[in-house]
Amino acid sequence: MFHFMMEKMSNTSSNDLKSGAFKINVRNFGPIESANVDLKPLTVFVGKSNTGKTYLATLIYALHQELGGFPRFPYSLNPDIEGSLNTLQNQNKSFRNSLTEFKRKFIDIPQTPNFSDLPPTFKDMLFLNGIQRKSTQKKLLDSILLNFGEKNIYSLARNGRKLKTLSIEFGYSTQGYDIWHAMIKGNKSKTSFQASLLRDIPLPNIASERIDKLLEQLNYNMHSPIILCKSVQTTIAILSYPRSRIGSHVHYLPAVRGGIMQSHRFVASAGLDRLMGNGLEDSRIVPRLPKTSVDFIKKILSISTNKLGVEQNHNRKSNSSISSIAEKFEELVLNGRIESVANFSGGYPEIYFKPAKIDNKFTLNRSSSMVSELAPIVLFIRNFVHQFDLLILEEPEAHLHPGAQVKIAQCLALLIRKGVNVIVTTHSDWFLKCVQKLIIQGKVKQLQFDSNGDEADSYLYESEVGVWNFIEGTSNRGTKVKQIEFQEDTGIEPEEMEELALSLHNDVVLGRNLVASKEESTSKLHDANSNSERKFTPRDIATQLSIDVELIRRKLRQFGIKPVKGRRYFFDKREFESLCQRMSDEFEFDTVTR
Repeated sequence: MFHFMMEKMSNTSSNDLKSGAFKINVRNFGPIESANVDLKPLTVFVGKSNTGKTYLATLIYALHQELGGFPRFPYSLNPDIEGSLNTLQNQNKSFRNSLTEFKRKFIDIPQTPNFSDLPPTFKDMLFLNGIQRKSTQKKLLDSILLNFGEKNIYSLARNGRKLKTLSIEFGYSTQGYDIWHAMIKGNKSKTSFQASLLRDIPLPNIASERIDKLLEQLNYNMHSPIILCKSVQTTIAILSYPRSRIGSHVHYLPAVRGGIMQSHRFVASAGLDRLMGNGLEDSRIVPRLPKTSVDFIKKILSISTNKLGVEQNHNRKSNSSISSIAEKFEELVLNGRIESVANFSGGYPEIYFKPAKIDNKFTLNRSSSMVSELAPIVLFIRNFVHQFDLLILEEPEAHLHPGAQVKIAQCLALLIRKGVNVIVTTHSDWFLKCVQKLIIQGKVKQLQFDSNGDEADSYLYESEVGVWNFIEGTSNRGTKVKQIEFQEDTGIEPEEMEELALSLHNDVVLGRNLVASKEESTSKLHDANSNSERKFTPRDIATQLSIDVELIRRKLRQFGIKPVKGRRYFFDKREFESLCQRMSDEFEFDTVTR
C-alpha cells in the first residue's frame, strides 16, 4: 500500500506544475557508482567513453516505456479494468455523492482543489492501477531487464572490491518537493520494490471539465458501468499527465544508427528467416542486438506501411509543426532531402538521399557517413516524434563537421520550443558551446520581455537545460555523475575537456618556443663566430613579454616587418627595445578590448 503523507504544498499555482521534473537516482548501477539526475527539457550526458552514459539513458528509456512518460502520480497506462469496475460497482452511490460534493465545493467556486480532495474512489483506483500493484512492478522490472538483456536485477550491479547492492530510485518532484518516490533494490539474495506517495499536489485546470463529463455520465450511463469505468480511468490519467493528457512516447536513436540504416533491410530479412525456421544456427552463438536497437529498426521498417509511423496505432495525430523541424535539419545540415520509398515486394522501406539542386537520389550506402547518421533523426522527427515525447539521441556529433554540430544543437532547441523533451549523450565541446550560446540567446529574450519568444527561433532558457558530467572513477571506484552548472563567463565545459585543451595548448607553445630557442642559439653562434654585434629574435621578445612566440611573429607580420632570411627575424638592441614596448602596448590593448 502506498504511504500517503497529508502534507499540502502552499502557494503552488498551476503554472508551477510545468516546472516539475522526473528524478532518477542510482547507486552501484553498471559502471556508475552514484548518480542523482533531474531530467530537464534538454538533458545532456557528457564524459569519457565507457563511463555509463548509455547505461543510464537505457534505464530512462525502460522506465519511460512502462510509465507512459513521467507522471505526476504513478498511474499505469495499462489499468486493471476489472478491478476498477468492481470498485465502481461497489461504491457507485457514494462515488456519485462525493463527486457532486467535490464539484460543488471546489469547481463551482474559484478555489484550487488538491489531490487529497478527490473522492476516495479516484484515489483508490489510482493506487490500485499505479506501481503499487505487484503486476505493474513486475512489468517494470521485466522492462528494465529486457532492455539490458539480463535475467535478474543483480546482474546490473557494479562489482568492486566486494559485492554491492544495487539501487534504482525514481519519482516526480516540483518546487523542490518529491511528490512520489519508488525504489528498486537488488542483491544476490533478493530484489525489493518500494513505492510511496509523499505529498499532496494541486489538480490541473483540466480537472473541472472532466468532473462535469463524469457527472453527466453518472446520470445517463448508469446502465453501462464499463463506459463509466473507462471515463474514470481517462480522468485519472489526465490528472497524472496534465500536459500530455494521455502520456507520451519515447524514441531511442542509438550511436550505431548509421550502420543500422545502411543494413536494416538485411537485418530484418535475416530475422524473418530465423522466425520461419530457415536459420539453423546455434542460438548461443548468434549475436543479439540491444532492445533499443531492435525498437529503432522496427520503427524504421514501419515507415513502409504507414507514412505516419507506428504511433498512429495509439490514435496520435500527426504534428506538422514538429515534423517541419525535420526540414530544418535537411536545409541547415544535410543540404538535401531524406526520402523513404516503400518496397511492397519485400515489405522493407528503401531510404534515399536527394541532394539539393540535383535530380538524382542515392541510397544511404552510396551516401556520406554524415547522411547515414542524420537520416534517422530526420525520419523520426518527421514520422514519430510528437509534443511531450522524449527523444534520446546518442552522439549527434558523430561524423559531423563542427559547423554541422552547431546546427544540430540549434535544431534540437527548436524541438524543445515545441514541447519535445530531449536527452543527448555527447563528447563534443562544440555542441556544448552551442548550448551555451542558445542559453545566452534565451537570456536576451527574457531581457527583451519576450519570454514567450518566437517558436521559429533557436534559443534555450537556463532552467530548461541540465548538463551532467560522468566522471571516470579509479579501478576500485565507479563513475560519479555530477551536474555542470552554467557559467556566463566559462559556459558549459567539463573540467577534463578544459584541462585537455590547456594541455594541448601548452605543449604547442612549449614546442614553438623550443624551436625558436634553437634558432636563437644558432644565430648567436653565427654571430659569435663573425664577431658581429648581438642580434635579437622574436624568441627574445616572447621571453621578455611572457607571450607565445607565434603571437609575436603574427604581430610582426601585422606591422609589415618582413623576416631577413626566410622566416628568421633579427633585430639590434635598439629595434628590440622598441618592439618590446610596441608589442606590450598592443597586447595590453587587445586584452582590454576583448
